[in-house]
Amino acid sequence: MRSRVITFDYNGLGLSTGEKNYSPISLGQDAHDLIEALGLTELVIGGWSLGGLAAQPVVAIYRQRAGHAVLIGTGPPGPLVKPVEQLL
Repeated sequence: MRSRVITFDYNGLGLSTGEKNYSPISLGQDAHDLIEALGLTELVIGGWSLGGLAAQPVVAIYRQRAGHAVLIGTGPPGPLVKPVEQLL
């Protein structure tokens, strides 16, 4: 099976235009808008760090399109319940 990887910058971040907003819901909306614009129907969304925070609401809200997520170096959205622990 072949897969295609698509990367992008969120509104106001990187090389994109628009208003900067670090809200996971807002970032997730950016991802969803891209998914809609490209006409993608079934996908696995991946996110590293901030991208992982954005991927979580995409899977939760738009699960009919993005039923799976690969999250790397991220945490859950919202206030931290437990501080991050050093691994080594």
